[in-house]
Amino acid sequence: MKKILLVLSILSWLTNGRSLAQATFTYTLDDTIKNAAPGAMISLENSIINSTLGIITIDAVRTVDVMPDVPTWTTMFCLDVCYPPFVDSVRFDLPADSIQSFVFDFTTDATPDSGTAVMKIKNVAVPSNTVIQKFYGITNGLAVNESE
Repeated sequence: MKKILLVLSILSWLTNGRSLAQATFTYTLDDTIKNAAPGAMISLENSIINSTLGIITIDAVRTVDVMPDVPTWTTMFCLDVCYPPFVDSVRFDLPADSIQSFVFDFTTDATPDSGTAVMKIKNVAVPSNTVIQKFYGITNGLAVNESE
């Protein structure tokens, strides 16, 4: 019985109040819509956070990419590296107690227009731990304010 109590005490001390249940991530919602001058690169930045003790395997998948045909826009996303526009999905490991920067970029052209893209960030081991995020890029010279 003393050994069991000792093991439980050590586990409690090691977790420092954190759960040993399956690891889940959180996603910060910093930017989802941005306005820029035509021809500018529009970058939207967010973070994927693992505040648990376990490594989390995550799929980042661009599920929607609605860009103007003329002018030609493209999108790409960046984790540790920026992936080319033709890469729609990436699987990566998020170490315990870490923050992964997530950047979504719209490459625009000289003609004012707008584009929409959707990313799905999914925990492979816990499919219910999924974030669906829409991103909007606008080049029309008008200010855009988000409502809070």
